Amino acid sequence: MTLDREKFGKLIALAESDNDHEALAAVRKAAAMARAAGLSLGEAVGGGGGLADCMAVLDRVEMRAEHAALRIERDGLLRRIGELERAAAAKKSRDVRYQEGRADGLREGRERADAEWMARDQFEAGRRAGFEAGAESERAATNRAYGRGFADGRAAVDATKASRGRKRA
Repeated sequence: MTLDREKFGKLIALAESDNDHEALAAVRKAAAMARAAGLSLGEAVGGGGGLADCMAVLDRVEMRAEHAALRIERDGLLRRIGELERAAAAKKSRDVRYQEGRADGLREGRERADAEWMARDQFEAGRRAGFEAGAESERAATNRAYGRGFADGRAAVDATKASRGRKRA
């Protein structure tokens, strides 16, 4: 099979395309055409313009292919970075919600405990006041009773002494 130079030349021209995928496909198609004609890609390209031109085209194609591979890798890495940033933001959001919920729970617990302690303190203060009031009234009643008894007893002693004194006189 002979090499169709016109079609081959168009493929080599496409190898210099700005679209990396298009350029790589053109080089692969040109290499396949050269092999079908029993030539290497370098021989097929060199037959039209010399080895130096062929090497320059191949170098450019190789650089473009490498550039395309690096661009694909970069795009994949950028996607991964975006995924990681979104995951980190979601985790931060969960952590913030957790911390806010924890703080709210602690605050509510403190408020409840404070209310319970205040109620307990008020109860104890009321109980103490009632006990002290009861004890005070009991003391007062006892003192009154003893005071009456003492006064009554004193009057009885005085009366007895007076009656004895009258009897002796």
